[in-house]
Amino acid sequence: MNKFIYILSIVILTIIFLAAFNVSASPWTEPSTPPPGGNVSPPVGPIGPTGSQGPAGPQGGTGPQGATGLTGPQGATGPQGATGLQGPTGIQGPTGPVGATGSQGPAGPQGGTGPQGATGVTGPQGPTGVGATGPTGPRGATGVQGLTGPQGATGPVGATGSQGPAGPQGVTGPTGPAGTPYWTLSGTNLYPNNTGWNVGIGTTDPGSYKLNVSGTVATGNLIVGGGTGKITAGQIDPIFEIGGEKYATYMADFAGGARVETSGIVRVNPSYIINFDNLEKGSNLWLFWKTSNQNIDDLVVILTPSFEGKVWYEKRGNKLIIYGDKSGEVSYRLSAPRIDYQNWTNLIKDQNITGIKVDDYEK
Repeated sequence: MNKFIYILSIVILTIIFLAAFNVSASPWTEPSTPPPGGNVSPPVGPIGPTGSQGPAGPQGGTGPQGATGLTGPQGATGPQGATGLQGPTGIQGPTGPVGATGSQGPAGPQGGTGPQGATGVTGPQGPTGVGATGPTGPRGATGVQGLTGPQGATGPVGATGSQGPAGPQGVTGPTGPAGTPYWTLSGTNLYPNNTGWNVGIGTTDPGSYKLNVSGTVATGNLIVGGGTGKITAGQIDPIFEIGGEKYATYMADFAGGARVETSGIVRVNPSYIINFDNLEKGSNLWLFWKTSNQNIDDLVVILTPSFEGKVWYEKRGNKLIIYGDKSGEVSYRLSAPRIDYQNWTNLIKDQNITGIKVDDYEK
């Protein structure tokens, strides 16, 4: 509102200035009728052209604000000039009259149906009318059957009647399909139908083993691999009964592959020769040599004299010569790699076998 009054004031002052300049700068026009009384002489000569406008003088001080003039008619809106400095806020003019109400616009589309309001409270029942009883109307249709009521308590059981005679036996039904056979019995041999299956006894998870037995197995003779297989066990303990009590003996462990050993007693005087190329068939030394790798360089010899003295040995070809500094009895112990030692290395092939965990005992 203040900005509007400011712009309107500038427009009015501009109109007044232009009107005054037009009066002072217009040329002389001689009157078309003589002046009344003839008391006005014509001018000496016509007014010359208006000279060029001199330079603008210094701006005078702002005079006191005059009384607010009457509001003139609104002129055409001129081009908007640059925004001047904001003047002091003028007195707010009176509020103009309210304009006429515009014509009503077209009706908008109908909105969707709003949600149904809550059901009102049922009003009180009106008074019963008084009148003569009318005739009985026709009988109405039968209504829907009501729900079945709860079942009553069970009555006491009656006495059992006498048993009737047995009926005739029914016809034998057809034979059912044969079950899935997993085993085949051929003579005294029993084996699974699929040789790729693994059998578990006392366990439901035989793993990768052809036969996995969980529990004690009683057997007379155990043959593994036709006599060439391997038995992996934590301990082998032959049991001996002495005086009615049983005692366990244990086989010694040996680190160094599969080996064969033998022992015996000889007499040196002053020496004794064992010739492995000339041994009595079936003797201990003959069986030892035949089941070894038969390489005398791998032969381990342990000698123990029965006398106080020295004993030693010499390997010469396939001969073992035992010496003593005295005559007397000497016991020996011989050890050599078994003939198939290359099949039994220290590192086993099946690393899935649990075995004895040494780490558990080193903690």
